[in-house]
Amino acid sequence: MLTREHRATSTVNSYLGALSHAFSVAVREWGWLDDSPMRKVTRPRVSRGRVRFLSDQERHQLLEACQASRNPYLHTVVVLALATGARRGELLSLRWPDVDLERGTLTFH
Repeated sequence: MLTREHRATSTVNSYLGALSHAFSVAVREWGWLDDSPMRKVTRPRVSRGRVRFLSDQERHQLLEACQASRNPYLHTVVVLALATGARRGELLSLRWPDVDLERGTLTFH
């Protein structure tokens, strides 16, 4: 019985890239073929993925949970993350020279 496995678009493109390279070598270096059959194959487009934002209720619940946490810095870090879109590593690598209180800015490296 034959079964059809489903692969992610990026995986299919990776496989097609490997096949394309193999056929290119067979054409250019070994002379086994006159032309690559992969030139007629269209690669599927990779979707951009999903962008999701917290609802007002989710954001409110998250901030309440952060304030209730025993970690005194959690609420501040989460507020900064929500306001800037910075990732955890970017926020945790901030140092005082990156903070300009007069201008109200942060510099991420």
